[in-house]
Amino acid sequence: LVEQKTKGMSTQSVSREVQVLKKIDYNRTQIGVISRFSALILIKLNNLTNLSVLDPPLAKKDVFHYLHKNKRHLIPLITDVLQEMNQTGELDRINAAESIKLLNSVNPLIK
Repeated sequence: LVEQKTKGMSTQSVSREVQVLKKIDYNRTQIGVISRFSALILIKLNNLTNLSVLDPPLAKKDVFHYLHKNKRHLIPLITDVLQEMNQTGELDRINAAESIKLLNSVNPLIK
């Protein structure tokens, strides 16, 4: 996906996500591609201050739930509940609240 979205651009690969953000923060590169959530945590952990998250994202990825095969009878029920939660915006609200909790829990790790 990244290759498709950056076709024709001069690109570099890095072995760790934090390297992308540090290169931007130190003004060694202009743009980096990384998941928003990973970026927010790494920005906070590494006290990076010279970068901004652009919106809208290049792409969004689906996440999936997994069940043990002996619980497959629950799939229709879970699917219905998740679809309803998605339609009402409840999944987005829960995701936002839990993301904030996780980001706030990173504070004690910063020295």
